[in-house]
Amino acid sequence: MICLDVLRVPQRPPDTVAALRPEPHPACGVDRRLDFAIAALEVELSDMCDKGPCARQIPAQIATATEAALFVRGSITAPADASVALRLEGLPNRSFGRLPHHCDLASIVARSRLS
Repeated sequence: MICLDVLRVPQRPPDTVAALRPEPHPACGVDRRLDFAIAALEVELSDMCDKGPCARQIPAQIATATEAALFVRGSITAPADASVALRLEGLPNRSFGRLPHHCDLASIVARSRLS
């Protein structure tokens, strides 16, 4: 259903696409990976005509950029970095448990321990 909504955007009022933009933008400049994801999303949203082949990709981009922006703006550095790395660094398998080596896993594990 979401994909069909994406395909219907050109028939909606012009501010429909604008409503998707505000959430990720306050996090711009904090993380280069997120900046790249937001820029890529802006390219997709700039021309919503003939998006049939991208109908699944665009909602995923919106969700991923928004999730990463919320993490970067409101989380401790190590978990935010791990989440952004997992979702935006282009790993072939973006499942949980598959993080790049540079993530501060010790800090994440220490935070998750019960006191």
